[in-house]
Amino acid sequence: MTVSNATAKRVMASDDARLARRLLQAQEEERARLARELHDDISQRLALLAIEVVQLSEMLPASAIEARAFAATVRQDIAQLGSDVQALSHRLHASALEVYGLVNATERLCRQLRARHQVRIEFVARDVPAVLDSIVALNLFRILQEAIANAFKHSGAGALSVMLHGTPQHLRLTVADDGRGFDVSRAKAGLGMITMRERVGLVGGELSLESRPGEGTRLTASVPMSAAMTSPSH
Repeated sequence: MTVSNATAKRVMASDDARLARRLLQAQEEERARLARELHDDISQRLALLAIEVVQLSEMLPASAIEARAFAATVRQDIAQLGSDVQALSHRLHASALEVYGLVNATERLCRQLRARHQVRIEFVARDVPAVLDSIVALNLFRILQEAIANAFKHSGAGALSVMLHGTPQHLRLTVADDGRGFDVSRAKAGLGMITMRERVGLVGGELSLESRPGEGTRLTASVPMSAAMTSPSH
């Protein structure tokens, strides 16, 4: 009876893991669909709108200085909105991860964010396997995106460090900032933190958060190397 119960629990755990992976896959497919719509539809419409504003400006008489200046401001705002939509599209669809792999995709993301936000971001990769399980790589990349977004939104950080570190036992992603920090024991977990814990838990890993007021924040996602290098059946 004990053996049967243990077997049943293993089967249920396996079924839960497969279901979670299917749900994750469905979520990523929806993200990709939204990313394509943003890129192929919204971005193109914004580009056309910017052209129309330029054409409208050219129709104004030379004496309409204020109207021309306002049209130029509107065109710049549209261009910035288009750039933001493109960035959102790229965040939704992790195409760089598929093309370049986790290390290079992480390096590219850090470089893009460094240029966009004018924040120092140091990235170090050490002993990361060249081939990783796709689900592990995707979850770590999504955790990275959420952690950096949280740092920009809440910490007031002037510098961040990102590390991917492989050991014989674990693959770890660490994101640290020099921001204002907070009291972890008194903070209420938001949706972003809950999602990150779910993602790392899906691949058998753990998430830790360290922070103190005035001393910045450090988030670490640790995944067993056995899971990181294995492609479980779906």
